[in-house]
Amino acid sequence: MRGLKPYLLYKTIEQAETQRGWLDDSAANLLAVSQAKTPNQWLLTRAQILSDQAHFTDPLTAIRSTVLWSNVTLWLVCAVGGFLAGLSVLGSANTPVNLLWVVLSLLGIPTLSLLIWACAMLLGKRSSEGGGLLGRFVQGLLKRFTHTPHIELFWQAWHQTTSASGAQRWLFSMLTHGFWLVALSFSVFSMAIAFSVKHYVFLWETTWLDPQTFVQIASFLSVIPAKLNIAMPDQALISQSGNVAVDAWQARSLWARWLIAVILVWGVLPRLFFFILSAWRWHQTTANLTPSTTDAYALACLARLKRAQARREPEAEPGLPDTWRSTTQAIALPHTSLDAVVLGIELRALPDWAKHWTSLGIVDNQSSREAVLQMLTERPPNKLLIYCDALQTPDRGTLRLIDNLQKFARHNQVFLMHANEGPHTQIWQKSLAKMGLSIIHSSEQDATQWLNATH
Repeated sequence: MRGLKPYLLYKTIEQAETQRGWLDDSAANLLAVSQAKTPNQWLLTRAQILSDQAHFTDPLTAIRSTVLWSNVTLWLVCAVGGFLAGLSVLGSANTPVNLLWVVLSLLGIPTLSLLIWACAMLLGKRSSEGGGLLGRFVQGLLKRFTHTPHIELFWQAWHQTTSASGAQRWLFSMLTHGFWLVALSFSVFSMAIAFSVKHYVFLWETTWLDPQTFVQIASFLSVIPAKLNIAMPDQALISQSGNVAVDAWQARSLWARWLIAVILVWGVLPRLFFFILSAWRWHQTTANLTPSTTDAYALACLARLKRAQARREPEAEPGLPDTWRSTTQAIALPHTSLDAVVLGIELRALPDWAKHWTSLGIVDNQSSREAVLQMLTERPPNKLLIYCDALQTPDRGTLRLIDNLQKFARHNQVFLMHANEGPHTQIWQKSLAKMGLSIIHSSEQDATQWLNATH
């Protein structure tokens, strides 16, 4: 388990537990030590389970959706802007196209921004606290359009992760180069369309520059396109096109190809190269992110995980039925499961008919809860039927326990005792439905039929 998302969830959980205290991780720790093998994997698995349990993945999904649509919008804006820019610099077909003005208009700002970016990267400039202006803009955008909790925690984890690994600047570089790449590509596309359907003539104009200046500029810009076997205007045609347009098909064709080749070679290709480079560096810096096992938080988490591992010894916990204890000791493979298991939560006793199946007894205190979680970790059942009492109010602790229990079995259902008498039946049904437990039994026949059914 490597990559940005698992590590980001780990850092988010770290921020939450550092600032707000430890989450209820008894079930998460048992699952982590049973599913993972190394300390690094323990930490990442624990964070994944706690994120699902505390709904930390919800803001991540909302943020990814917001960022995706924001990027799509910006790419569309760049595409439309580049297309219109290509048409605007050419002007109407009734006016000669000033070659020097077109090149400066389409390549001036992109080239300047590329040089500034290159200097910043060579100097090793990292993002300032908060991610600089762009980082603060992104944070404000997330707060504005993602109305979900834990956004601040996620942003802190994101900034800490990407800044420490150096991935943040490569991500913003990739986005910047991508936007310029789209804009310049659509400029070339619009110019190609215009050259196909309109009659343009070309010239270069200057008031105080030496006439040879443009000859030198045009010759320099033609070096790389010429090496790519693209026909370029010679010096004679360049000199003839000064102040007076040459309205000949060969001259028009050469200058049109020259303009498109110059924008492609000096505008599009550099952006494409740096976009690929930034994407590769972004992937390289985020592909193998793993938590450190030497910092204070990781050491505290590992201590809790090791205590959970110590509880996973073959010895059965006190208070569990003898039938469960003997069955568990007879099974060596953790993935081997029973078919159907029943347990009760804060009940006086289980119904007599429920004793025909393997029973975990009743969970009514912390020790019995930890013992049940340990047994389910060692031998997850195929079906788990949880008995609750509708006469009681479904408090947060009970609902959290049910949510943890259902992670161990393939199929889970709830038997709600006194469903027709209890004043809190609807509250139970709504709360359980939010956890995906929409099927709730209230009759012995339905529950027995489900337990006997083959899944």
